[in-house]
Amino acid sequence: MTETDNKAILESLLTGFSTADVGLLMPFLEAKDVAGGTVVITHGGKDADVYFLLGGSFSVLEKVNINGSTVILNTASFSGPSILGEVNLLNQTQRTATVVCRQSCGSYMLSHDQFERIADTRPKLAIKLLKLFGSMVSSRQIAFQHSVRANILKDARSIEAAVYKLGRYTGKVYKADAELTQRLFSADLEGTNYNSFG
Repeated sequence: MTETDNKAILESLLTGFSTADVGLLMPFLEAKDVAGGTVVITHGGKDADVYFLLGGSFSVLEKVNINGSTVILNTASFSGPSILGEVNLLNQTQRTATVVCRQSCGSYMLSHDQFERIADTRPKLAIKLLKLFGSMVSSRQIAFQHSVRANILKDARSIEAAVYKLGRYTGKVYKADAELTQRLFSADLEGTNYNSFG
């Protein structure tokens, strides 16, 4: 792919960024090829680099211990284009998973040091990046929440069984009457629909 193609992919990843914004960001990014088999991010690592993946495919792995035995969870697989590593830039904590490249791709990397330079020299651009990363984290959390609930509710054959199963794993669940629903939620909120009956 050409540099023009790569910039177009980058622009598609940066929701809400203008072409001019992407142009301002480019000098802070480092182009990197990511080979298949490369460990891009290491669970427990303390770096805070963000990767703008222009293609490829990736596996997300976590190390957990169950009754004293180490287990590796393959918690997700995804394909690029995608953004990776934004959580640590926001939180400045240990990486929460290892990400391994399965299919080679190009990428742009924004190091933590370069992000700090953006914050100092182009604060509006830094704010746009932080808003984008925060939105991504929120969207991912909501999608995970819906996935967990759908899996819990799978195969419940009645509303009572569904309420019991959901309450067992997520906390108290109430079958709501119309009056309570009106008091607690905005009138136009539909709520998420989970259909466990088939």
